[in-house]
Amino acid sequence: MRTNPTLELSEIKPRLKNGAIVTAINGTKPQAHFIGHASAGIQISHPGAAAILANFTGALTCFEISIQTGAPFAVVNKICDELVAANLIDQISTPIVLADRFHSEKTNRKTHSQDQSQDAAYQQLQKRIAPELGQITWQTGIIDAGVRTLSDRQFVAVDICGDDRLAISLLTILLASGVSQATLALSNVQRNVAADDLGTGVFAISDLGTNLTNRICEIARDFALFPISKIPTTTKYLTVIFGAPDPAKINTLLISNLPHLFISALDATTLRVGPLVIPGKSPCFRCIELNQLEQSPLLNQINQARSFAQPQLLNIAATAQVAGMIAQSVLNYLDTGFSELIGTQILVNAARPCNPQHIAYAINPACGCTW
Repeated sequence: MRTNPTLELSEIKPRLKNGAIVTAINGTKPQAHFIGHASAGIQISHPGAAAILANFTGALTCFEISIQTGAPFAVVNKICDELVAANLIDQISTPIVLADRFHSEKTNRKTHSQDQSQDAAYQQLQKRIAPELGQITWQTGIIDAGVRTLSDRQFVAVDICGDDRLAISLLTILLASGVSQATLALSNVQRNVAADDLGTGVFAISDLGTNLTNRICEIARDFALFPISKIPTTTKYLTVIFGAPDPAKINTLLISNLPHLFISALDATTLRVGPLVIPGKSPCFRCIELNQLEQSPLLNQINQARSFAQPQLLNIAATAQVAGMIAQSVLNYLDTGFSELIGTQILVNAARPCNPQHIAYAINPACGCTW
C-alpha cells in the first residue's frame, strides 16, 4: 500500500475525504463505481466494491473491513491503494491540538482532557473547523483530514504592516482561519477607528473614535478560531506589507531570511498582490522594480508622483474579494510551503474582478539580493 512509511498497517483506518462521492456506474458488468468529485476521480470494478467503500468511514482498519464484508484482504488493500494514489481517502484520525487549551489537574476532572464529548466549547470548535478541514484535506499528501496542518496554523506568526480596511479584513480572516498569531503592526498606534473602517463587518458604528489598537485586541478573540495564547510558540514567520514599503524594513527582512509579501497601494482601480519573497530563493521587491523599470523607464517618476497623491481605498465589495484572495494565498503558503505568488504579481482590477492578470518575474542580476 502506498502510504506514509512511518505508519503501521494496523494504524490505517481509511476514510473517504470530505466531498468525495461514490456512485455506481449504470450498465457496467461487473458493476463499476466512480469515486471522486466533479473535477477528478477514478473508476474501480473490484468484486464487492460497494460494501468495501461503504466501510471506508475511518472506524475500521483494512483487516477489519475485510472481516466485516467477507472480501479478501488483498481486494480491500488494492482498493485502498488506488484511492490513496488518487488522493481520495484519509488514512488516520488525529485530535486537534490547541496551543493554549486549559486542562484541570484535579483528579476528578482529568477525564475532561480525554473525553470532550460534553464540552460545549469543543463541540463549537469542531463545527467551526469543519470547513477549514474540508479544504485542507484535498492538499497533496494529507492523510489525516488536515487536522495536523490546521493545528500548525496556531504556531505561525503573521505580521500585517498596514491599517486600512483591506489590512484589517485580512487580519480577521486569518484569525478566523486558525492563524492565532496574526497581528496588525500600525505605523500610528494612536490611530482611532474612522468612518473608512466601517462596512467590512469588523467594526460597528459605536466603535468610531475608539483606539484602533485596543479595539482590534478586544475583537481578535471573537474572530479567532483557536484560543490566542498569552505565551505563543512560533515555528514560522511571514510579514505582509501594505502600500509603499520601507527600504530599511525590506533589508531587515532579507538579512533575517524572513519571507514577506507585498500588497501595493490602490492605483485608480488596480491593486498589485505580490510578490511573495523567499529571501535568497526568489526575486525580491527590488528585483521586481528593476524589471519593471527596464520595461517602462517612466515608472520611477510615476511612482514618485504617486507617493504624494491622496491614498485611495478599495470599495467594500472589492475589499472582501481581495482580502479573501490574499488570505487564501497566505494560507496555502503556510500549509504547503508553496505559493503562486512566489516570483509573481497578480494585478487585480476592481472594474474587472473576474480577470486578474498574472505577471511572472525573475531575479534581476543588478539587484544583488541573492549574492
